[in-house]
Amino acid sequence: MVESVAKATGVAKLVEAVVGDCGCEKRKIALNQRFPFFTLMNDSQKKQWEDTLRPAYKQGQLTLVNQKAALKLYEHIFKIRHKLSRCGSCVNQKLSDLEAAYLASCEDSTTETKPG
Repeated sequence: MVESVAKATGVAKLVEAVVGDCGCEKRKIALNQRFPFFTLMNDSQKKQWEDTLRPAYKQGQLTLVNQKAALKLYEHIFKIRHKLSRCGSCVNQKLSDLEAAYLASCEDSTTETKPG
């Protein structure tokens, strides 16, 4: 989506002319391979992951409330609907995917703010 807006507005050509290769293409390919239908986390989602969900996940103390919140976040980020699960490995995989999405979101925001 970002790519289509950048192309439509002419920003993509301007960045290419001024900066040259900013690494966008490599980043886009890597993210699309890892997360085919992936949405970056916004600031409030990152904060929710940092403050509540990741600590519970790392401590192995994911409550039902936290699992529901994690599932809602997962569905938003990956555009995939799931039901609550008692399968530990299934829950852990979703949480691992959320951790990867969080890291990708942080890397993306870091690279966007770097001076060209």
